[in-house]
Amino acid sequence: MKRIILLVLISCATNCFGQIGSLSGTKVNSVSYNVLPLHTLEFEPTFSTLRYNSVFATTPGEEEELGFEQQESSLSWRMTYGAFENTEFGFAVPSDFSSVEFAMKYTLLDSTWLNLGAMLGYNQELGNTRLPTGIGLDKAFQLGLIGSFDIDSKHSIDLNLQFEKSYFSRNLDSSKWIVTADFGSYALHENYQLVLGACYFDSFQGESQNHLTISPGLSIETSDRFGLLFFLSDVVYGTEEYPNSLAFTFIVTTVFE
Repeated sequence: MKRIILLVLISCATNCFGQIGSLSGTKVNSVSYNVLPLHTLEFEPTFSTLRYNSVFATTPGEEEELGFEQQESSLSWRMTYGAFENTEFGFAVPSDFSSVEFAMKYTLLDSTWLNLGAMLGYNQELGNTRLPTGIGLDKAFQLGLIGSFDIDSKHSIDLNLQFEKSYFSRNLDSSKWIVTADFGSYALHENYQLVLGACYFDSFQGESQNHLTISPGLSIETSDRFGLLFFLSDVVYGTEEYPNSLAFTFIVTTVFE
C-alpha cells in the first residue's frame, strides 16, 4: 500500500467527534496501522466548515426543519512524531486552544496482506470561559484497534474500532463506540487517491444516540513531504434531534525529517 502522510484531525466538521485524532493516517476517518519513520515529524493544519438547517425526526428517514441555517467553521492543528521504530505520539489542538488531545499508536503486525495496530488517546478540555466553583473540565480516555488490508497495489482498506469513556462536569459520564471504514484507490494516478470513508458513532448516556456519516474525497500527494486532502462529510442517518449536516474539510500535511 502506497504511503500518504494524511490524517483527518477529528473536529465537529468530520461528524465523528470523539474519535482518536492526532495520529497519522492514509485516508479520511481511519487511522492506519503503520507509524511515522523514526524521528520524523508531521505538522498539519485542518480547516473545516459545516452547515445544517434540519435535524433527524423520531420517525426513521424523516427530518425536522429548524427554521434557520446553522453554519460553523474551525481550524485545528496536529503534530505527530515517530519516537520509536514501531511507535508514534501525537498532539492536537483547535485554534482557540479550548481543548487538547494526546495519542499514541503502536504497530502490532506488518505483513503482506493483513496489518494490525493499536492506539490510545486522551482528550482534555482546557476551557476558555469562566467556570463555577466545583465544576470540573471535561476529559475522555480512548482505546482503539486498527486493521489495514491491501487488496492489491492500488487499492486498500483501513478499519478502526474505538471505545471512549468520557467524564463531564457535575458527575456525568458517557461511553462511545466508534467504527470507521475507509477505502482508497490509486486507479486514476499514482499521486491521486480517491477515498471513501464511513463512520458509525454510538454513544450511551442514558439512552443510546447514534449516527452514520459518509465521506467521499480526494488526496493529492505532490511529494514525499507534502500532501493535500479534500473531502465532504454527509450525515445520512442519525437518532432524534441529531443535526443532518453537510461538511467540507481541507487538510495540508507537511513532513519534516
